[in-house]
Amino acid sequence: MQTGEGKTLAAVFPAFLNALAGRSVHVLTFNDCLARRDARLMGPVYQFLGFSVGFVQEGMDPAQRRSAYLADITCLTAREAGFDFLRDSLCCHPGDRVHRPFHYAIIDEADFILIDEARIPLVIVGASDDYLPDTRFFADIVRGLRPGVDLELHDADRNGYLTDGGLVRVEKLLHCYNLYAAENVELLTRLHCALHADFLLHRDVDYIVRHGRIELVDEFTSRVADGQRWPNGLQAAIEAKENVSAQTRGDILNSMTLQHFLEIYPKICGMTATAQPAEEELRMFYNLNIVVIPPNNPCIRVDHKDLIFRTNEEKQASIIKEIGRVSHTKRPILVTA
Repeated sequence: MQTGEGKTLAAVFPAFLNALAGRSVHVLTFNDCLARRDARLMGPVYQFLGFSVGFVQEGMDPAQRRSAYLADITCLTAREAGFDFLRDSLCCHPGDRVHRPFHYAIIDEADFILIDEARIPLVIVGASDDYLPDTRFFADIVRGLRPGVDLELHDADRNGYLTDGGLVRVEKLLHCYNLYAAENVELLTRLHCALHADFLLHRDVDYIVRHGRIELVDEFTSRVADGQRWPNGLQAAIEAKENVSAQTRGDILNSMTLQHFLEIYPKICGMTATAQPAEEELRMFYNLNIVVIPPNNPCIRVDHKDLIFRTNEEKQASIIKEIGRVSHTKRPILVTA
């Protein structure tokens, strides 16, 4: 259903129908702002029909979340619903859980949530009593490495590896003969964490430093991910890189991909303006078919063909040039990632 044709209003009808069973109905959106908007904008309609409406936002305490989930219809992001499910699985007493049994979900921006974000794991990380010693030593080692000489970086997929010369240099500093030998796996892991932290994670982009602590930034919402930590020594490597006081080591307590979480719902459906390109994947992975709703009036927008660039630098330069050209005409321009 095309943008501006009324998907938010259209969702009221299936939500109303499935809420008649007295079981939970979740309207899953892309971000907190949309969840809050949907609840407030459509709330009077649901209330007129005799249903209660709640919404979940990042930073809410368990009592507020439990109250929102007790409503007939709850608006929230898919990630918040998933993290609450993971936290519920760690509760010692059933009364501490916030979710009700799952029943029905309507997914906004369905292709993005069901396909693009589907394989990204939701991870609950807790603190352990273990500390990683010598993290600053590893930070100093990688700080002296030269990209293109001692290591090759692929920033797009956040990967990097030592060159032959870089390997020899690191082995001398670590006083080991073969860094890739089985007995040196701990050294190799900690070196990779230091490399990832120093070259592939960027301050004020992937994380911020606030009040002497490292706080993660959610790459999809650009908001600080409250209480989340990188696991397996990466958090300690970032702390060493930024020279902040080391916190306790993060251990993975529970994890799940968004795809597997959404499969818990007995019934799901979705709405989006761009479902057709993902039609095969939606049918294959979720057994969902696509129905195209024609617009109320013919669309007069001109959709140009995609432009493909050899490098990311060329793409960025072209975007900047186009922004400048449109700006000089005094017209607004929307730029999306």
